[in-house]
Amino acid sequence: MRNVLLLTDFSDDAKHAIYYGLTLLGDEEVSYTLVHGMYLAYANTGTTASTVDVRTEEARNAFDQLLKDIAHDFPGKNFNINSEVRCGEIVEVATYMEDECPADLIIMGTRGASGLADVLIGTSTITIMEQVSTPVLAIPHDYEYHQPAKIVLAMDNGDGPTAEVLAPMVKMAERFNAQILVIHVAKEPSDVEVNYDKVNKVLENVRSHCVTIYDKDVAKGLERFVKSEKVQMLCMIKQKLTFFERVFHRSLSNKMVMQTEVPMLVMSYKG
Repeated sequence: MRNVLLLTDFSDDAKHAIYYGLTLLGDEEVSYTLVHGMYLAYANTGTTASTVDVRTEEARNAFDQLLKDIAHDFPGKNFNINSEVRCGEIVEVATYMEDECPADLIIMGTRGASGLADVLIGTSTITIMEQVSTPVLAIPHDYEYHQPAKIVLAMDNGDGPTAEVLAPMVKMAERFNAQILVIHVAKEPSDVEVNYDKVNKVLENVRSHCVTIYDKDVAKGLERFVKSEKVQMLCMIKQKLTFFERVFHRSLSNKMVMQTEVPMLVMSYKG
């Protein structure tokens, strides 16, 4: 990972995610950019230029304090960290920054109910994951850092992902010598159409194992597997939203988000 965007609203959850990312990726050959989206409701509040200046200055001061905290809490580390304040909601800012400053990874915090089958109304986490092509790593607010030793890749039916799609996960596994557990949750045997041969070829240089389990509820089946295997990261592939729709139980409001108890890396299908 060479360029990483760290999304922040200066909350404890965002700071927790930033600290996770810094601990995970370290200070060698990585450039970090702290990104804050400053929402200004011009039409509703009559926001003036002076208000924008005040809010921007507040954000800059918050960045300065965050950088001081990082320097204090990571002694001996020499992180390359820049900061950006942009007007707009965080989803809008994330998509804009992706075009302006292409990154290898976006890291953000998330909070909500526990369990893969639970949902939280009104969060932007899933919206960002759906709208950007950059891999997104979401960190639960109460997750204590553990070096990845087991990584789960949740697979849907289909031909299988390319090496380009899985590159962020594979690099993570290589960095920590982690095992990748490829899992497909099927409702019944006739539902299995996963190209495990293609997946195994992509993962030939890392330790990996493929398994199919059966559960009428995809989310709960995946949740039970993640807990039983005591994994440190869950990976998914955004491919035509079919898997998202099954796991996240997307409502018409498009405001429901699944919450995992471990960091979740979402990669984009590019084929």
